[in-house]
Amino acid sequence: MNETISVIISVWKKHDIAKIHIRECMAGTRIPDEIIVVNDGGEDDLKDKILELDLKTKIIYAKILPPKIPWNYTGARNLGMFLSRGDYISIEDNDHFPDNNYYQDCINAFN
Repeated sequence: MNETISVIISVWKKHDIAKIHIRECMAGTRIPDEIIVVNDGGEDDLKDKILELDLKTKIIYAKILPPKIPWNYTGARNLGMFLSRGDYISIEDNDHFPDNNYYQDCINAFN
């Protein structure tokens, strides 16, 4: 079976750390099929930082505009779930850096 993986990353501040996180998601042995980055009300430079990367997978960028979704952290995760298309979904904090085998290990554990 060819399972697909979506990664949802909620980001408010520390956009440089988010950039490292996204880079590390794409550096593993199993690259996610899509990375959904949800800017939950932070500065607008996040999208530019993502575009500086050597993108190796589909990136979906979304931004929450308060007060439309006032509960930013939870709202970012919910929006990410709505946008995701993966068979498996990893919801990660901005400062989580996945191990090199993390996504493949997750698939193996679920199977």
